[in-house]
Amino acid sequence: MKLYRYLLAALCIVYMLFSCKKEKLVYIPSSSLTIVNAINSDCTVIVPSFNREAKLRFLVADTIRPGNFHEYGGYAGTLPMAMFDRKDTVNAILKQDINVIPESISTLYIAGEPNNPIGLYKQDTIATLNRADSVINVRFVNLCAGLNGASIQISDKPELQFLDNLSFKAVSSFKTLKVDTKQVPSRIIPFTIKERASGNEIGTYDLKMVSSIMDVGYEILNAKSVTIVLAGTSTSLRVMRVNNY
Repeated sequence: MKLYRYLLAALCIVYMLFSCKKEKLVYIPSSSLTIVNAINSDCTVIVPSFNREAKLRFLVADTIRPGNFHEYGGYAGTLPMAMFDRKDTVNAILKQDINVIPESISTLYIAGEPNNPIGLYKQDTIATLNRADSVINVRFVNLCAGLNGASIQISDKPELQFLDNLSFKAVSSFKTLKVDTKQVPSRIIPFTIKERASGNEIGTYDLKMVSSIMDVGYEILNAKSVTIVLAGTSTSLRVMRVNNY
């Protein structure tokens, strides 16, 4: 009888050991992808699809309004992307395959005219800055139709050329700028955008380094690296800001 009990106890222990064995977790690296709506329109709301072969479910799909951007996570590998206008979620306005490397940071810019937009995909390398310091990383991307070369200056320091010749569909590297809050209490960096060939000014942009949540909100307050997108046309420039990190 005792032998039977010992045998039964041993079987119970073996069963518990095997039943409690956990499966090995497989780590699948993810990534960060930001989609930017820089289309030359105040009405084109983008509906992105990460698999154009699948039926778009509009009720659960995200939308990106003009002059805005949205960050996505959980995607990696080759993505058969498609962009739809919210007014027509059957016919894509743009189809583009992108290769998202696992554990990477990248941006897909959508610009051009609503009926014939262009897509520019770039992988990003973004340095980390101390949030307590009065510094910010700034870069520009030229998606302005007809602007083959952009010259960019800091308006109150015209002797300092920020960028000399940013070609069409080019993305500059980040530059770290420091703002002396004693000299510039507003924490605004004013930029002047010129057509390099003619030297004519085509637009300006004030980059705000916010010091208070009361000013514009939590998201911009914590952005230490930003991208300034030049879109529209050389005669009707649109400028928008994308917060990176």
